[in-house]
Amino acid sequence: MPGLKEVRTSKAAEAKQFTVKAMADVLGVSEPTYRKFEADPDRLTLAQAKTLAKHLGCRVEDLFYLPVNVS
Repeated sequence: MPGLKEVRTSKAAEAKQFTVKAMADVLGVSEPTYRKFEADPDRLTLAQAKTLAKHLGCRVEDLFYLPVNVS
């Protein structure tokens, strides 16, 4: 399953507005802090996740590594 980093990097290929710096600016955090969010999206607050999802044009759920139900 994709996570925050994968969503951003797939979008980054489309436009420069999805660089680490740009995404950190969207959240009003430093680049190192944003990189921590990419490494562990569970650190995001719900408000931050909603802001990122809106900016990236995806669902909030897409930013997190969710377990896959295998039947």
